[in-house]
Amino acid sequence: MMTKIKAFAREPLIHFLLMGLVLFIIFRLINGDLSANNPNAIEVKRENLLSFMQYRARNFNDDRFADQLDGMGAEQRQTLIDEYVREEVLYREAKALALDSNDYVARQRLIQQMRYLTESFIRVRLDDSDTAVQAYLTDNSERYRKPAEATFTHVFYSTERRSVDEARSLALEQLQELNQLDVPFHKALGFGERFLYHRNYVNKPDDLIASHFGDEMQQAVFQLTPSHTQWQGPYQSPYGFHLVLVTQSTAAFIPPLSDLRGQLLSDMGREEQRQAVEKAIKSIIENYKVTVAIHSPVTAANGMANINNFAASSSASNSLVNNDSTTDSLFVMAAE
Repeated sequence: MMTKIKAFAREPLIHFLLMGLVLFIIFRLINGDLSANNPNAIEVKRENLLSFMQYRARNFNDDRFADQLDGMGAEQRQTLIDEYVREEVLYREAKALALDSNDYVARQRLIQQMRYLTESFIRVRLDDSDTAVQAYLTDNSERYRKPAEATFTHVFYSTERRSVDEARSLALEQLQELNQLDVPFHKALGFGERFLYHRNYVNKPDDLIASHFGDEMQQAVFQLTPSHTQWQGPYQSPYGFHLVLVTQSTAAFIPPLSDLRGQLLSDMGREEQRQAVEKAIKSIIENYKVTVAIHSPVTAANGMANINNFAASSSASNSLVNNDSTTDSLFVMAAE
């Protein structure tokens, strides 16, 4: 038996296999798991999923998402893994095709991710005192101005198929009838002609009214005294003449601080955050040395003038001038 074992051990093939096994073990010890170097192998780790969840939510809070991940059921966790794997595969395939090379969209996504990362490290302390909030409202009052609004109905006569004088005459005759009958708001539909837009306008802002009737008629509507029976006009629009019954109108105004406080605090917080992020980005930029080298030809007029002047001044010394030459400008800016 021992003789057979010794003879087997002397076989060159056995030596070759043993050497291969030793080399394989050494390679594994040095390089770790072979799948790590396999471009088609994806290892889903806990930190991968946490990072995936945070970037997808645009919120970087490790503890919050760790609790969320731990609280997932098996089916929900598998769905998350499938979504991560799907994105990872598409990302690797895009990288393999070099789609990220000189791609502006990919560049912008990286920039946006850097902004999100910067925002996650910034915490602003907001001054929510009445004085600070009122000062913010005063500085940004136009952003919170409520537009003028009006509620009215109108009777319309078009100038598309008749002259301006005919349309005005019809409107004037109709005005007398409307006021004699005290036609109310809800019965106006039985008079006049179909208008391009609406017959009744309820609490509509001034800019919408102007877009439907023109600026002049919009101004006239807001100058009228509201009434439930007094028809007025006719007023001309780009489409014809209108008889108007204005039942309610309110001037533009800025709501009091008490009505806007919640919105103001929210806007103040976003503005403070934006300014803090921009300040942080500026400080990062200051760590770079920026050199701008722009080589540009002079404009045709100035270029030819300079060339001709140079030719005239150098002709006595037999200098050669190339009229097709251009002037290079080099601008260097350093931010250190």
